[in-house]
Amino acid sequence: MNDFAVRKNKIQRNVKNEVTQQEFVCFRQGSRDIRFVNDGLRQNREPKAETRCGCEAEMRVHVHSESGRWIILYFQEVYNHKFLEDRLTCMLSGHRKMDVVIVKQMNMMLKVGIIRLLCTLSPLHDLEMSASNKLTKEIFFLFSPMLFRTCTLKVQTHALSQTCDIYTLSRSINTRKEWQVGRYCDNNIFKCSCLRMESLGIPCDHIIAVLIHVQLSDTPDSLVLDRWSKNARSKVRAFVEKAPFCWDSTITLDAE
Repeated sequence: MNDFAVRKNKIQRNVKNEVTQQEFVCFRQGSRDIRFVNDGLRQNREPKAETRCGCEAEMRVHVHSESGRWIILYFQEVYNHKFLEDRLTCMLSGHRKMDVVIVKQMNMMLKVGIIRLLCTLSPLHDLEMSASNKLTKEIFFLFSPMLFRTCTLKVQTHALSQTCDIYTLSRSINTRKEWQVGRYCDNNIFKCSCLRMESLGIPCDHIIAVLIHVQLSDTPDSLVLDRWSKNARSKVRAFVEKAPFCWDSTITLDAE
């Protein structure tokens, strides 16, 4: 099956330390260990996407003592998830293969530095670095998933209006659902029909996809709210210094 993957689970050995029985399960069998669940207390890193769903598909094989051939002892074809599409099969760990020619090409590109150069010049990488330099650590933690979701979006149409450029986007897996992103070139402001930026103050993946489409490597300041920026304190201090009534009261309190 090209849209399915398995992994080894339990094995049994004899007194000679030879494997006599092997158990194979679905790659989505079981659940994530509680030690690796990020509840905000034990880990500071962003948790990886959950892939286990408790699938019960299982196969158990045993080696025949006389013939030495492997025979199937138990097989359970019960699963609780959808299979992957054929175009995504290559992402499964059991299907990640590269031809010898491609491996030699990749090694040659790695030796001359082409791969590193391509990764460094990636627009998505530049936007990620720009956002990490402007946003606080907590807000960037919420913003980073938008970068990964951008890879599934594609700009379908581009229309011009009297006030802005309108980009229509959709996901590759569902082309019926669309979003419109407006870009006001005069002040470099972006607005999306999902209203995530207006409600949460964090750019959505649709806006990020348009930034990549127009080849912008720097996150516009219009997408970084002052309260979420790293220099928020300096801006507040500058505002206090420009307000004499606030500054006088501060001086009086300090003097007391």
